[in-house]
Order: sequence, then structure tokens, then C-alpha cells
Amino acid sequence: SDDASSRSSRSRSRSRSRHRLRTADDRARPHDAFPGGYQEPRRVFVGGVPKVTTEERFRRHFERFGTIDRVELNAERSFGFVTYAHAAMVDAVLATRMHQFEHAEHQTSFVEVRRPKPRGNQF
Repeated sequence: SDDASSRSSRSRSRSRSRHRLRTADDRARPHDAFPGGYQEPRRVFVGGVPKVTTEERFRRHFERFGTIDRVELNAERSFGFVTYAHAAMVDAVLATRMHQFEHAEHQTSFVEVRRPKPRGNQF
């Protein structure tokens, strides 16, 4: 019985050593600071986008904060992503979390802007 628990303990410690565990230092770093990072520092997530939003209006709203490299809009599912030319532009967008967004002529609603969360279980 002692041999079985000893083998089990060694097996668990070996399996843990194969995978990099996060440390307190890792948690203190921003996500985009990881080597080969899992987050694009020039990208923002936009949630709560009205279904009637066009890509043109979406782009026009977020161009106020800087040059856009790419726009991904899934209005049917009420979200989108904006990738800026420089990470500093993301800071300008994130200065306001809730944006008043004109999605149609004289019709506005609020959308949430934040850094994207990594997909799946990264750690």
C-alpha cells in the first residue's frame, strides 16, 4: 500500500514537471508580455454590437483612436475585433470601457471594449 502511494506521488510530480506551471511572477505580467504571447497587444474585443451594425460604421467609430490594420465584425453574434497599427492606440480605446456607438442614423447604443481573452484553457 505504501509502495502504491509512493509510485502515485512520483507519477504526479513527473506529470507536473512536463507542463510549465504559472508562478506569481507570471500572473503579475501582462498577457502580451509572454514570449510567443497568446494575446495580440494591438487588438481589442468589442462586445454588445447591435446586429444591424455595418462594417463601415464599426470601422468609422474605432478609426478615431488610430490607424486600423484589420476589422473583424460578427454583428449577428454581437461582437467584433479591431486590430490597430500600434499598441499605444489600444490604450487610447481602453481609456473608456463603454463606448457610445452610432449603429444607424441617429441611433446609438453602448458597446463594451476590452482586451480579448485567450481562447480555451491556456494554463
